[in-house]
Amino acid sequence: MKRGEMVPDSGRRGSLSVLIFCVAPIGNDVGDTWHVVTIGGRHGQGTGVPMTREWTLQRNCSLSPRQVARAYAVLCLGSLAVAVGFLAHGIWFVLAFSLLELALVGLALLVYARHATDHERIALSESGLLVTCVRADRRELVRLDPLWTRVVVPDERRRALVQLESRGVKVEVGRFVDDARRRQVARELRQALRSVSAFPPP
Repeated sequence: MKRGEMVPDSGRRGSLSVLIFCVAPIGNDVGDTWHVVTIGGRHGQGTGVPMTREWTLQRNCSLSPRQVARAYAVLCLGSLAVAVGFLAHGIWFVLAFSLLELALVGLALLVYARHATDHERIALSESGLLVTCVRADRRELVRLDPLWTRVVVPDERRRALVQLESRGVKVEVGRFVDDARRRQVARELRQALRSVSAFPPP
């Protein structure tokens, strides 16, 4: 299976596919923390395209990995320029401290960049409910049957994730957004699942 390839649908009701594999770090820029995309009409009525609705939940990071690399490069140039100036006057320990500082900052930025594009994506269509979770260089995909999926709305009194349950398989989503967004997504997803159940494909 190639990187980023979707899980093929078996075309049968009640099918369940679970696939976990590792991919290279994703270099896409970070966008909004949460958004919903709807493609096609209700079950493709009048469009010829199956109804698809997507929820994307991701970290609210101010810098993308590419921007982090550029900022670190500028920091290195400035710090080393100052250190070399002191070194030219015989003060060598400034360069040593500068190298140590850059190493620590580089390590912290590396950890940040690895998780800057972490996200969860929920794609709903009448053929299946596909949940994708990307954390660092690991991607997890789970396909659930929308007719058998139950959405557990998190309790307002405690920080709980949204649970999706279908035929004994449980998936938790919402770890990258706040409680209000979790509850909003859970309500919208529950309503969308009811629409799929109310209007089965011909």
